[in-house]
Amino acid sequence: TGRPVVHLMPDARFSNCVQIVDNDDIIPRIVKSAVAAGHKRIAYMHEQDERYSTSCFLLERLEDFCRIITENDLELKPEWQIFGRCNSVGMREAVKRMFASKPYPEVLIANDRYMSVIYEHISQTGLRVGEDIALIGHDGLRYGTELIPLLTTLAVDREAVVEKVWNLVAFGKSGDVLSWQMPVQWRAGESFCGELL
Repeated sequence: TGRPVVHLMPDARFSNCVQIVDNDDIIPRIVKSAVAAGHKRIAYMHEQDERYSTSCFLLERLEDFCRIITENDLELKPEWQIFGRCNSVGMREAVKRMFASKPYPEVLIANDRYMSVIYEHISQTGLRVGEDIALIGHDGLRYGTELIPLLTTLAVDREAVVEKVWNLVAFGKSGDVLSWQMPVQWRAGESFCGELL
């Protein structure tokens, strides 16, 4: 077509396409909201997908989590920063490890797509979502809209992303690299009580 390919994944660098390098602040905003609400025991479950096993994007999110926990002098327990494989069995194993011993985390942050498994396991422990433990999702996927209590999530503004990609396809030149702050917005639910920063 003569139009450039738009490459959204930040892992690899290609010279023959337009690239969007995602400088997202999703994890820092979520962790700072949990800290501002007074929580001390904060856990983060991040996905490990064989398709993107070297993803610097996922590693940057983990580094952001660890940095903010450390900056606030909070405990950084290894079992509270768990890789979960991107399938229901892998996620169930990860959640079981996270809740294998007390004290349990007060807040658990994870991608929306895994929250149904997390909700299920937490209900089996006798904890109540939104009361005994706060859950905060990210990316704003449809999975969170089907949960009770409704999931609080920091959602990517997909319309803005589509518009940016379309403009790059229409007007970008191959080889362009755009460093862009991915637009996000809170969708408040009942799974977290506190100020959303």
